Amino acid sequence: MDVEQKEYREQHALRLLFMVLFWVILRIGYFVTALLAVTQWILGWFEDEPNEKLRRFSRSLATYQARILDYLLFNRDTKPFPFEDWPSEDSDKVSE
Repeated sequence: MDVEQKEYREQHALRLLFMVLFWVILRIGYFVTALLAVTQWILGWFEDEPNEKLRRFSRSLATYQARILDYLLFNRDTKPFPFEDWPSEDSDKVSE
């Protein structure tokens, strides 16, 4: 077996492990998203506007989830957080 082909297979196998890990993180993130939505609704019942801190976190969480999906679907090779910085609220949903 060619050395280059062996390295490719090892990298491909390692990516599978990261994909499983990020899939689990994404599922947890969906649960957190549901909690944030319910919390914002409850707070909106008692206040005139949504909670700004939760709104900013929700936006960055959505960007993070989009980055995970991009990685899982091979639209990007860079692994998301914790291998890169947590997205800020004004980050693009689809990263470059």
